[in-house]
Amino acid sequence: MATKPTSRPRWARTAAGVDATNITTPSSGEQDTGWTVGQTPIPSGKTNFLMNLIDKWVAYLQDAIFVADAGSVKAGIDATGDGATPGGKFTPGGAGTPARGAVALATQTTPTAPSNGDVWYDGTNLVCRVNGVTIPLTNVRPFASLRFATQDGDVAVGLTVGGVTTKFNSFTAGKALTGGTRFTNDTVGKITILDAGTYRVSWEIFAQDSTSAISYDLTVFIEKNGASISAVESSGTAMAGRAGSMPLSGTFVRAFAANDFLELFYNIIVSAGTVSMFDASLIVERIA
Repeated sequence: MATKPTSRPRWARTAAGVDATNITTPSSGEQDTGWTVGQTPIPSGKTNFLMNLIDKWVAYLQDAIFVADAGSVKAGIDATGDGATPGGKFTPGGAGTPARGAVALATQTTPTAPSNGDVWYDGTNLVCRVNGVTIPLTNVRPFASLRFATQDGDVAVGLTVGGVTTKFNSFTAGKALTGGTRFTNDTVGKITILDAGTYRVSWEIFAQDSTSAISYDLTVFIEKNGASISAVESSGTAMAGRAGSMPLSGTFVRAFAANDFLELFYNIIVSAGTVSMFDASLIVERIA
């Protein structure tokens, strides 16, 4: 790594930042061609313009405060590693007794369109965006989740009808999340609890029939170790906002033993046609 200079090429500007009067901006044509061979004299004001601008850019880089131009759609800093090293590395000053952390995020309001990988501080929590989900990181409890979502690119899955209780085993592996070390997550249909304790279990599904007009009954079961522990039912031909659709959700708190596993099952009785899953989630969170 090159040695950082201890001085900068200040030119045509006082130490207080006041420009000299003898600074002349070259014409557009002169900026296109630069000085020509044998050109004399070279105007001092125009030379001062160039050197003064170099001085200002060096001072800007020396301050290490980078601001993207409004409307440029560019990051203030955009760095890329060589494949073996990270894109950015920050080390606090102060040697072995730094007064501050290596990175400090300014407080901001929640972004209106966060992308996966975004991280921000909302004044209370450090928050990140992962797999289309906004997750507060401050005091995060251990959790595991399974998710399937057509609005995030998944293709609707046809469900088994005819009153047969069936496990939903089509959660998207890339959307599965596990926070902490108290779970194993097979990413497509089963969450295993590794430590005994009290947990909150939440689920949600959104199914729709093929004609948006048929009548069907839908029951969702959360099963522990292959036996039902919670069921919620709904039936009808139309729900507000989407004809022929069936949104169901529920939450319960329960004590589980180590190595208990949870799965989501459904049972559909339909008069005709087919029913497809558009959205589904299963979330298990340790609370005590």
